Amino acid sequence: MNFKEIGTKNLRHLFSVLCSSSVLSADTNNLSLNNLIEKFTVQITKEMLEQKRLENANGYAFPFEFEIISRFSKKIDDPVAFEIKYEFVNPKGNTIAELPPNNFGIQKGIKSIRIRSKFSPLPVDDSGEYTIVVLIKEAGEEGFTEVDRIPLEINLESEE
Repeated sequence: MNFKEIGTKNLRHLFSVLCSSSVLSADTNNLSLNNLIEKFTVQITKEMLEQKRLENANGYAFPFEFEIISRFSKKIDDPVAFEIKYEFVNPKGNTIAELPPNNFGIQKGIKSIRIRSKFSPLPVDDSGEYTIVVLIKEAGEEGFTEVDRIPLEINLESEE
């Protein structure tokens, strides 16, 4: 069995997870992840349905706070600068939100980096399995490389 490495020329993607929050230890610099998120149910009120209709909106923006934790390692000892961005894809395969890229760097002598990105609100337009696509681009590269897809099942329930 061969291991398929995911990343770019100088970066290796180790993991990305979705959680509700995390806590960084000042003593050890370790990160504790709280409430890994795989799925959740949201109650849609009559007022929310009416507001969506009045605004002719495609969906809802729920004020949930969540974090994406990603870890990368360098394949070389030299410094590496890169950008990371996230796309939110609905169950139909359409990108419904894209967060602007953020710049990061890993200095010479440092082997890896952990990135903690906090987000709110969560865009939702229907029930089903959403995907958060993690993309990176090294400095000097033209396009972004997809390194992970985080599944998120969302169930919208209307008031009766």
